[in-house]
Amino acid sequence: MKSPILSVNQLCVSRDDRPLIRDLSLALAPGELLQVEGPNGAGKSSLIRALAGLLDADGGLIRINDAEAASERRDQVLLWTALPGVKLRLDARTNVAWLLNLRGERGDPDELLAAVGLAGWEDVPLAQMSTGQVRRVSMAALAASTKPLWLLDEPYNAIDAEGQSALSACIAGKLKAGAAVVLASHHDAPGLVPDHRICLGTSPT
Repeated sequence: MKSPILSVNQLCVSRDDRPLIRDLSLALAPGELLQVEGPNGAGKSSLIRALAGLLDADGGLIRINDAEAASERRDQVLLWTALPGVKLRLDARTNVAWLLNLRGERGDPDELLAAVGLAGWEDVPLAQMSTGQVRRVSMAALAASTKPLWLLDEPYNAIDAEGQSALSACIAGKLKAGAAVVLASHHDAPGLVPDHRICLGTSPT
């Protein structure tokens, strides 16, 4: 049996003194996809941030491979949220190169942009693009990531059907390569079947 990439034991998370997650335990092995469900305010984003080491938990243990300290866990994850995380004044190529450098990853920005349907848009400032195109620029850098754990918070927001399929294909490729993925979303990911599901407040299945 493969050792888990992500191990969570008796995790408790609160926000504004309101308990959101209590005594959550789970393990996620290489190649496994966990979908986190629940209504707005249920704690999906808080859980993602806690796993990433960006939000202090009230109790419990989070381990990513051998890393337990928050600062060490941050080096193990790729965090992708509903916010684009890009610079609108810069062109698409520069944005992808900046994201790769920020994450310590390597890749050809033009090839990565072409893979998400933005060939020919390399020199266009993001301020001149649609919301969906801006989201695809952010998506372009994902394929280059070699992080063992992906934490995705509402990743399908503001992406059209074609873009959603491209994102699912990217996630599937990373799962096949041995990464583990935690996906927080109101909706099922198109073309992907989770190995585990959590509806916050219940046990994983």
